[in-house]
Amino acid sequence: MRKLLVIIVFGITIQFHSQIQVELYFFDECNDKIEKLEFDLINLDNGKEFSYYESKGVVDSIGTYIVFSELVEGDYNSSISQTIKINKYEKFIDTILVPKIRFTTESTLHSSYWNY
Repeated sequence: MRKLLVIIVFGITIQFHSQIQVELYFFDECNDKIEKLEFDLINLDNGKEFSYYESKGVVDSIGTYIVFSELVEGDYNSSISQTIKINKYEKFIDTILVPKIRFTTESTLHSSYWNY
């Protein structure tokens, strides 16, 4: 019985430490405010992709990730991408800077409009 209890506690501990909570916020320099956006993370070490909708999520390993997101302003979308490094098995909180100069397109399919 004691061995079973040790195995269960060990298994729960490994499961708990094998996932990292990620919380990302985006600071828009143009509007001088912090945004909660949908974003995608791609692990550059193994190619796994994660998508999140409320600025919070969970990844399964430490490593280097690329963050992809879009800031929607009316009929225009501004693309955001940045590389982050998660190197600890604990909660990861960061604020991504959305620069004043950014790539912007119309939100229509096959739009010919684009601008920086």
